[in-house]
Order: sequence, then C-alpha cells, then structure tokens
Amino acid sequence: MREYFGKQKIIFLFEKKSWTGFAAFYITAFFISLFYFNTFSFNGILLCVALALLPATTELFSYRGSDNFTVPVLTAIWALLIINLNAVQIQTFLLLALLFAALSLFTCYKKWLTVSGATAAFWVALVLYITGSYKAFMAPGIFLIIGSLLSKLNKPQKEKEGRNAIQVFANGIVGIFFMIVFAITQQPIYLITSIVSFCISMSDSSSSEIGVYCKGATFDILSFKKMIPGLSGGISMQGSLAGLFGAGLLALATMYAYNFSFRVSIWITIAGLIGMIVDSIIGSWLQIKYKTIDGNLSDEAETGAFKAKGLNWCNNDTVNIFSNILISLLFFYVYRHFI
Repeated sequence: MREYFGKQKIIFLFEKKSWTGFAAFYITAFFISLFYFNTFSFNGILLCVALALLPATTELFSYRGSDNFTVPVLTAIWALLIINLNAVQIQTFLLLALLFAALSLFTCYKKWLTVSGATAAFWVALVLYITGSYKAFMAPGIFLIIGSLLSKLNKPQKEKEGRNAIQVFANGIVGIFFMIVFAITQQPIYLITSIVSFCISMSDSSSSEIGVYCKGATFDILSFKKMIPGLSGGISMQGSLAGLFGAGLLALATMYAYNFSFRVSIWITIAGLIGMIVDSIIGSWLQIKYKTIDGNLSDEAETGAFKAKGLNWCNNDTVNIFSNILISLLFFYVYRHFI
C-alpha cells in the first residue's frame, strides 16, 4: 500500500500527481485553517475538515504553477460559501462528502469514470451541494447516469475505461460556474443558465451515442456529405431526435425540482438542442480530423493516420466546452433581455 500511494502517479488533468501529495496538501490546509480561525471546538475542527477538502482536490488538477491562481481563488469562494454553515449543516456535508467519495469509487468500479474522472466528479459534487443543496444534483446527476449508460452502447467506438477528468470538466465546468454565481447572488437567471449548460451536454451526449448505435444515414452538418456515424460534425435523424429527447427529459426533471414554469422548461430544451447543433457545426468546421490507412476520416490519431483537416488544438473536448460556453452565454443574454 505504501509503495502504491507513495509512487503511483496519475494524470488527473494534464500533470501527474500522487495521492501522497494530496494527503500532504490536505493536512497542511487543515492545520492552516485550524490555526487561522483559532478554533479547537469539535464543530470548529469539523469546519476546518470541510474547508480543506476543496483546496486539496483543486490542487490535483493544477498544471505547472496554475495552482498559484486556482487554489487561492477557489479557496476564497469555497470559504465564502461554507463558512456560515451551522454545526448540523457541517456534519451533514461531511457525511455527504463520504457518500460522494463512495459513489466516485463506484463509478470507477463500473468504469463509468476513470480515476481522474471520478476525482473530478467528487470535486463537482462538493461544489454542487454547497451551492445548491440536493436539488443541484438533478441536472448533472441525470446527465452522468444516462450519459454513462449510453456510452456503453458503443464500446468499440468509445474508451472502455470511462470518462476522464477533462471530459467531466468539459461537460460540467460551465454549469458549475453559473451555479456558484447563483449561490452568491441568488438570482434565478444564473440557476437557469446552469441547467441550460448541463442540458447542452445531455443533448449532445444523447445524440452522439444513439446516432452511432442506430447506424442511420449520417451527414456532415456543413457539407451535407455522407459520413461515418460517430464522427464529429455528423448529424442523423435518430441522433437529432435522441438529442431533443435528452434535452427535454432534463428540462422537465428540473422543472419539477425547481418548480419552473413549462415556458421556462421549453426555453431550456430549445437551448440544449441549439447547443447540440452548434457542437456539430464547430466539430465539422474546426475539430482536427485524421485520415486512416483505409482512407476513412477519424477523430482519433490512429496508427498510420495523418491529419486531414481542422486545427491541431481543437479536439472533441475543446469543441464541447467551447460550444457550451457560447450557447450558455448567448442564452443568458437573450433570457435576460428578451424573455
């Protein structure tokens, strides 16, 4: 065990980190919190246990000194959200943190997520609960469960080890940002935009997986040329209907959870569907694609393949987060000024 935790390193985002480093960071953050607040009561100690969680987890995803910015900023936001919790709320939160950790291990076991993906999901769960309590899990929870199950439909085309941290953040970081702003401002528009972000990811994931599984006629969204199902930029009737259904399902579920009007639910569904379409447009236009040795296009750099089109830095994860940011911000502007 000592050999594993001491020397085994994992790429959590872009850089290798060890669990020993995480433990050292967490213990240091805990004692700094303890002596800074000068509180040695039972509830004070529990508060410091909670305060140290997010900074230590955040550091795992830092890259070459970026933690000098991310850790202080996110720690300040975390402290702002958690510092006023009462004793019962802190105890509840820590029990839930243990549950989140157990669920993260379960997703690894089921190969829904990799180790880095499960750790990212744990980070997301901590922030979601603090910013929106139990209801905040509705949208990302539906997306995680359904998206993970759908991804198993196409094992030959998808990685069998599950989504990694990059994929978790690409599909969730925009929603998390708006949820944090909602927690601070309590303005409903930020909550709705957060749900729109998850709805975009849900629609895109449903469309991609069902489109590949059904193997229907697939066409490039820009050139309208026939293409292989599953290639970025492609659309099919089955995939588009699945994307609409996925967006509608998530919108209706959150309508029930937050008591939104049906009108708001329709707007969330429309935004999710538009996000899916924009994702395909950017995927066709900018995403790097390779020509394989058998002459087919592929999103992945297979053995013997060479670049055929697109930008070197623009992969599927880049397209996901860029389209999500674009449509979420557009929705925010339109909803605030015209709806």
